[in-house]
Amino acid sequence: MKYDQKVSGSNRTVLNIQMLRALAALLVVLFHLGGHYRDAGGIFTGLIEFSKWGLFGVDIFFIISGFVISYTVFPKQRNAQAAGTYFRHRLSRIYLGYWPFALLALYVIPIHTPENLANVSVFKTLTLTSGHLEFLALPVAWSLSYELYFYVIFGLLFCFSNKVIKRVLMVFFAVILLPTLFIDLDPWSNWAFWFSPYLLEFFCGVMIFLYRDFISQRRWMIPCITLVAAGFWFGTNADISPDTRVLFFAISAASIVMLALQLETNRLFVSPNWLVGLGDSSYTLYLSHVLMITAFYKLGLRDMLASQLQIVIELGFLTFIVFMLAVSHLYYKYIERPIYLKSINLRLPFTPRSVESSE
Repeated sequence: MKYDQKVSGSNRTVLNIQMLRALAALLVVLFHLGGHYRDAGGIFTGLIEFSKWGLFGVDIFFIISGFVISYTVFPKQRNAQAAGTYFRHRLSRIYLGYWPFALLALYVIPIHTPENLANVSVFKTLTLTSGHLEFLALPVAWSLSYELYFYVIFGLLFCFSNKVIKRVLMVFFAVILLPTLFIDLDPWSNWAFWFSPYLLEFFCGVMIFLYRDFISQRRWMIPCITLVAAGFWFGTNADISPDTRVLFFAISAASIVMLALQLETNRLFVSPNWLVGLGDSSYTLYLSHVLMITAFYKLGLRDMLASQLQIVIELGFLTFIVFMLAVSHLYYKYIERPIYLKSINLRLPFTPRSVESSE
């Protein structure tokens, strides 16, 4: 199939964006697995050090989310029916994929980590009404609270026409940016959530979509590569504040997304099908990997590997990562995706090409 055929049509996928989903999920997996790899005697110290910043994958996810929501929503009509469909799809995608793992986490905590029960709220866990991981049975779900908040803000755009949408977005962006730059908010206050710099990453994704034709030009590749490196380097500086770190990581993550678009638009690199498929199941991997890593440790598999030859340790961790990818993909393909499609009354054959079905 030719490239132009693969990317044509109203439901086409930006393939490199789907690939970035997989890479972002793997970064988060490395963040949670890196300590176990170190304790088991892993020899790649560079990988161990890099894994400490694996949560950068969440920043990439936020940028992608803003882009993909724009990609699937902006071409559609602005009316109450379209807004209702949008919210039904978004809530179904978030909650139906999340609840099975949240319920499993609520079951596992009393058995394996009862010390965490003191702060965990069942209500906040099931409703995703807190951005603080301490209150959630599945800690990685903190990011989904910001996703939901962004979906609500984005849903307000159905009140405006395409002619004024860019100006409205700039107002939203400024409302979030100014407190981040000039006001020191208590991180435990509600204001810190409502004006979180993470919201800027979603809006960056929206702006990348709106200006994608300009951004995708080949001449911007070198500046983007420079910004990827500079943003990540400054973001890993231990002396900066958390909000400033988010801003630097946002620059790096946005540049990565722009670079992916440039590579695909200019036909320099188009993600292969297997990476696109892993990107489709990245949400499942993101939600399930902590539970699988917990089982890996509690069942003694990590300590068993630690007593083996070095080559066995390295291959063992690699095999475990492949196992998590495979389980996540199969779960997405045969359980999560069919349930989601049924919930929105959509019946499609399995394919890693549909942005709407995977976002």
